[in-house]
Amino acid sequence: MKPKGLLIAVVLLAVLGGLYFWSNKKQEAAAKNPPADTTTKLLTIPDDQVQEIRLKKGADTLTLRRDNGKWHITTPQPYPADPDASSSLVSSLGAVNADKLIEDVYKRQAWNRFRG
Repeated sequence: MKPKGLLIAVVLLAVLGGLYFWSNKKQEAAAKNPPADTTTKLLTIPDDQVQEIRLKKGADTLTLRRDNGKWHITTPQPYPADPDASSSLVSSLGAVNADKLIEDVYKRQAWNRFRG
């Protein structure tokens, strides 16, 4: 192989190695600094303050009621409720967060209208 071709290959290998090192260093820095939490807490209700939950779908209604710390289905017919599922439902409904604010959506829509 000619010395000129070998020199070009060495320089090209050095450039590619440097780019590889730089891209890995940048990815590691991004992994160390995760993005800030952008959710906004809208509502927080302690689980022990929820006494009744009504779920409606069309004409059907399901009512869960807590009596002495135990959950029961009262509507459409009385049944004992699964305590784990009921507790999970209450904790899910008790913490309401917003991923995006309406203001952000309006800004984006206005910008899209402006751009045409």
